[in-house]
Amino acid sequence: MVNITKPGKGTHIEHSDNVSATNNTITWDGELFKIVPKSFFAAAVDGEILQIVFCALMFAIGLCKVPSRNVRQAMISFLHALSETMFKVTGLVMNYAPIGIGFSIAATVGKNGLGVLVSLGKLVGVLYGTLAIFIIV
Repeated sequence: MVNITKPGKGTHIEHSDNVSATNNTITWDGELFKIVPKSFFAAAVDGEILQIVFCALMFAIGLCKVPSRNVRQAMISFLHALSETMFKVTGLVMNYAPIGIGFSIAATVGKNGLGVLVSLGKLVGVLYGTLAIFIIV
C-alpha cells in the first residue's frame, strides 16, 4: 500500500550525512567468537543481544549446578524481586512515553514545519486502511 500511495512523497526532512557505510563480512568463526562477550556489562552497553543471552544462559546453568537448595532459592527470590521492580520501572517509563513522543513531534515540526504532520497523517491513514483490508480479507 505504501508503494502505491507514497505518503512521504514531497516531504523534505534535513538529515546528516555522517553515516558511514561499513563493509563487514560475516563469517562462521567470527560469529562464533562474538557469542562470548568480554564481560556482561560490555555486552549490555554495546547492545549485543546474543552475548546477553549467552551470559544469561551461563548464569542459569551455573545456578542449576549450585548444590545447596537454600542458595538457589535465595537467588531465585532475589531475581523475582528484581524482575518485579524492573516491571514497575518499565510501567513508569511507559506512562511518560507519550510526553516524550509529543516533545519529539514538537521538535520535528519546529525544525521542518507543519507539512511533516500532513505526511505523518497520510502514513497513519495508509496504515489504518491496510489494517482494515487485512481484517476484511
